[in-house]
Amino acid sequence: MTKTRNKLLIAIQAATLGASGLMLTYSPTLFAQTSKGESDIEEVVVTGSAIKRKETDGALPIQVFSREKLDVSGVATTTELMDTLPAMQGFTTPSDSVGGGGGGIRTASIHDIGEEYTLVLLNGRRMAPADSGGTIDISAIPLSMLKQMEVLTDGAGALYGSDAIAGVINFQLKDEVKGTTFSARYSDPTAGSGESFNVDLITGFGSLAEDGYALVAGYTHHEQKQLASTDRRFANSGIITVTDPVTGKSGNFFNGSGNAIPGNITPTYIDINETDDPTTEDDERITSFEFNPYLKANGTCAPQNSQIGESCFFDYTSTIEIV
Repeated sequence: MTKTRNKLLIAIQAATLGASGLMLTYSPTLFAQTSKGESDIEEVVVTGSAIKRKETDGALPIQVFSREKLDVSGVATTTELMDTLPAMQGFTTPSDSVGGGGGGIRTASIHDIGEEYTLVLLNGRRMAPADSGGTIDISAIPLSMLKQMEVLTDGAGALYGSDAIAGVINFQLKDEVKGTTFSARYSDPTAGSGESFNVDLITGFGSLAEDGYALVAGYTHHEQKQLASTDRRFANSGIITVTDPVTGKSGNFFNGSGNAIPGNITPTYIDINETDDPTTEDDERITSFEFNPYLKANGTCAPQNSQIGESCFFDYTSTIEIV
């Protein structure tokens, strides 16, 4: 026991003195011999610890987006900022949040591993989830209040837990602001519909270094009008006729419903050919065909319905909204 304690004590002293600038020759693996005229290298590398190291020595890839980069990115909201990151895959976007059951929230998912496995921090601390799970609604973070954003695109479960298996996103807010800044942005697509309007206001006073206090307040208002699928030619129908340029044959790409409005009718006729021989079964022939009464009466299917043969099919794609 005594011998072990002495070795441990000597090792601790060697590490302490080496950090203070004194050279020791106790362990040749820690210090290398230097020739005259060369400066001594006083660096001790400790593995398996959480000691802070230089940024260039980091083993995990961290992307830092400063305020200057955010200003030149051209995005208006924090959600649009997430869309520009290549590492973001499989997250809930504003376009599918409502129809897809997202409840209007906007999430982050690194490498499509899952929203519940991407940790979102605010000033280095966990945010309250938007639901009963661990999903964070990042649309609640105003872009004008951001000082910088840090993205860790690798697993950090050993440091933060299972909710950081995919990676970590840290939003750092401004701690000091001098004066008042107001900005507005209006977007009007040339194809019509889908207009958006954004207003940012940030103000503050005080200095931590000079006054000992600082107050920062920010307000963000974002308004996005709906964009129906019928407002864009590429999405106005789910039933598309495709023609082979070589053979000239045509077919339909079908993404609709057979439940037309008004509905189709399928009459069925059963022709029974009875036989006198009791040992022989009667011959039954079933004949059926489908037609649409509205198509028969008007020569075309009802609105939001498409004709295929003598039947009509409901084109439900024309009723949804892109945004």
